[in-house]
Amino acid sequence: MFNDAEPNKNHELLVTLENKLGDRFHCITQNIDNLHQRAGTKRIYEIHGNLHEMRCSDECSKEVYKIPHKISLKEINEDLTIKEKKLLKCPKCGESTRPNILWFDEYYNERNFKLHSSLKLAKNTTLLIILGTSGATNLPNRLVEQTLKYGGHVIDVNLEDNHFTKSFSMKKQFYSVRKDIHSFLLNLLETIH
Repeated sequence: MFNDAEPNKNHELLVTLENKLGDRFHCITQNIDNLHQRAGTKRIYEIHGNLHEMRCSDECSKEVYKIPHKISLKEINEDLTIKEKKLLKCPKCGESTRPNILWFDEYYNERNFKLHSSLKLAKNTTLLIILGTSGATNLPNRLVEQTLKYGGHVIDVNLEDNHFTKSFSMKKQFYSVRKDIHSFLLNLLETIH
């Protein structure tokens, strides 16, 4: 499913926005599908990891590896071959690898999920725009808190109210925009020269 997905018009509009803003633009994403990179986004912080990467399940090293292209896509009931299983072993210690993504019972950290980097970025931002996420996980909420605490503004672009609305709507620097992301990005790009 992930390999069949393609970047959409919103991914492309974000690349246009990055090109206009240069190093003032940073994309902090919960998406693990690599679509931002495939669209051309350069300044990206993947706070939930990347499904195209793996790391040692025993954490013997800090290395992150690309999942080998020699492993073919599988049907849900299809097993890996012995050769493919060997490709998924840690090159340092020989233990099994795991996807380099944040699972529900895990904690954010800097090495794999850019915890401190993204919080520092939020602390130093003047405008944080939330696009299409509900705010149901910890770090996105902390990013909003950090931005607001240090005087930045937050715009939550979603079709409906969410966790961000419940937690931050009383803050004077928090704005809710209830429209589709595509329309919002087009309007935003028209205002930037």
